[in-house]
This record gives sequence, C-alpha cells and structure tokens, in this order.
Amino acid sequence: KSINYWLYAGNPLLILESVTEIHLESILTFFMLLLLSRGVQIRKFIFYLFFVILIHIKINLIFLAPAFFKRLNKIHKFSFVLISLLCIFSIFLTVFYNLGDQTRSGIGLFFHSFRFHSLMEMPIYLILFLIPKFQYLSGFISLILGGILYLYLLRIKTIDDNGSVFLGLLILYLFSPVVHPWYILPVFALSIRSSSFEVMITVLSVFAAFSYIFYFNNSMIIQILFSLVESMFVVGYVWIKKPSLFSQKTQS
Repeated sequence: KSINYWLYAGNPLLILESVTEIHLESILTFFMLLLLSRGVQIRKFIFYLFFVILIHIKINLIFLAPAFFKRLNKIHKFSFVLISLLCIFSIFLTVFYNLGDQTRSGIGLFFHSFRFHSLMEMPIYLILFLIPKFQYLSGFISLILGGILYLYLLRIKTIDDNGSVFLGLLILYLFSPVVHPWYILPVFALSIRSSSFEVMITVLSVFAAFSYIFYFNNSMIIQILFSLVESMFVVGYVWIKKPSLFSQKTQS
C-alpha cells in the first residue's frame, strides 16, 4: 500500500537521521530487509555475508541471530554459527582492538554512564544501586534477560521470519540501556509490510520527535515516565494487532 510506503519513506525521522545526521540505521535496514525478502533468492554465502555486514554496522544485532538461524536448514546452521563467531572475533581484532580504553570510554558509557530511554534496564540499575560496585552490570543483565525471553518466545511460538525479527527488535529496545530515536527505523521498515501497524508507526513517530527534548533535559523521572508510556503503547498495540507474536504456540 502506498500509505505504508510513505509512512516510512516520507517519515521526518528517517529523513533527519539518515540524511542530515547520517546514522547507519538506513543502511542496516536495507540489508535486513534483503535478508528477509522471499522474493530474492540469495545464495547461502551471500546470506552469511549480509548478516556479517549487519553485525559490523551494529554489533548488538547479534541479538537477532536466532531469528535468522531459525530459517536455515540443519546443514547450514553450523556454518551460520561458525561465521557469526568468526565475525565477532574479527570485530575484537579491528574495531575493538584497544579493548581496555574502549571499554571505559565507549562500551562502559553505553552500558551504565549514558542511559537513555532504558525501560527494563532501569529497575535492574536501581536494585544494583544498593550494591554500587555492581551497578555497571545492569546493562549486561538486562540484555541477557531479554535474550533469554527472546529465545523462549521463538521456541514456543510459531512466527514467520518478519515476525521473528520484529519481535527481536522489540525486545532488544525494551531491554537495552540506550535507545536513541533513530534506533527504531528498522521497526518502521518491518511494520510497513503490514497494514496493521500504520497507527503504531504514526504515534511512535510523534513519541520519537518528543524524545529529542531529553537531550537537553536529563530528568530521570521524566524519562522513565515517558519511556513507560511509549513502551506500553507499542507492546499493547502489537499485542492487540499481532497476538500470534505472544500467544500462538508451535505445532507439536
């Protein structure tokens, strides 16, 4: 539908973040949609290459590996795991070659110093506030819990490829310690494939626009309330429109 196309292609968030700010989510979205496309016959080594590109653009997209792993037959699953591990290893030899300094100034900043729009990670951080030496683990714990939930849902539900990746991104954003407005562009791209999410894309775009205010107002209370309302809307809307993501069991 043309309206679905323009909800994404004409979205001010996409234009602002991919053209003026040159964030990589637009490139990431292209490769992600290509991997999910059933109309394009991709040879397996090209499939692996595109997934490696995804991980190098955003290393946290290793979170989506189970969704792509699920679509492979048994013969190719071992190759996929091996290539994914080699990909991560190569990242630590290149991008993260100076891991000590980068852990303090980059990774550490992401996981505990700069926490933006975090929702599920926030309660964990507040609990660990009672044990100051372990506060920095809140982001890792949150993502691990999110990963376990994602694997559990993939195991007990029958979901197509598009739904598996959509669910993975949704859980990733809920459990990540940092969610910038442009992080949700891949969700928009997946959502336009279904007319069920037109309202969600529109309303979430408004939420994203208002979220820029928090770059200038670092009030934790306001951010928590804003993130809570935003997340409740998204999860609730998906629950109503696509209950199969949560309630449909796999066939025995």
